[in-house]
Amino acid sequence: MMENIYCFCAILLVTFSHLGRCVPVQNGDNSFDYLLFDQHWPITECLHWKGLNDSNYCSLPKEPNAFNVHGLWPTKTGTTGPHSCSSQPKFDRKALDPILTRLKQRWMNVHGGTDDYSFWAHEWNKHGTCAKVLEPFNTEVKYFNSTLDLNSFYDIYGALTDYGITPGDQFYAIDDILTAIMRKFGKTPQIYCIFSGKQAQLHSVKLCFDKNINLIDCSSVGVKARNCEDRKTLRYLRKLPGGKW
Repeated sequence: MMENIYCFCAILLVTFSHLGRCVPVQNGDNSFDYLLFDQHWPITECLHWKGLNDSNYCSLPKEPNAFNVHGLWPTKTGTTGPHSCSSQPKFDRKALDPILTRLKQRWMNVHGGTDDYSFWAHEWNKHGTCAKVLEPFNTEVKYFNSTLDLNSFYDIYGALTDYGITPGDQFYAIDDILTAIMRKFGKTPQIYCIFSGKQAQLHSVKLCFDKNINLIDCSSVGVKARNCEDRKTLRYLRKLPGGKW
């Protein structure tokens, strides 16, 4: 498995909060140490969105058995940035036409009534313009396509399923979620929760990469393994309470 990961990273190079207490990057400092890759569970993101306003509704992916991309974020250790590193090139929606089907499958906007392109423009303007100093992400379409490749290769749903962890109403130990990811990929991720009442819900799994697109332990760059307050268990929902989007 590890050999496959190394081969994937080599191919990617050729063809191609999160930290607890943070301080902002100083203006003009666009340097970063690693890439934080956030993949969220669409059901939980929908739950979060609906919780913000009673009128909010969701648009969920047609493929139910996959974590979707939230974003790939250049990050300096101990900070929340850099952000918005360049005003050029401006986001071009037509540049994404060749990969539009992939984007709508795995990087769609769950927030009903909001535009997919506004979401993608936000991710490019805030994060892609910083990641573009790396060859695999140095154009808009490469930033999105290479990130989608990471989503396909680092299949969180598959890793959890292989360990017997599947969506439903039951509770899972957070340590078991961590173990499943570590067994599959060999590095520590971050497990990120949101809360519904007092219950922790699995929201996203975040992976960390160095600037050569090698997967690294998130703990090595100060990203704690659990962002679920003091909870030891969480729920990994198959559907929303009431079953409506």
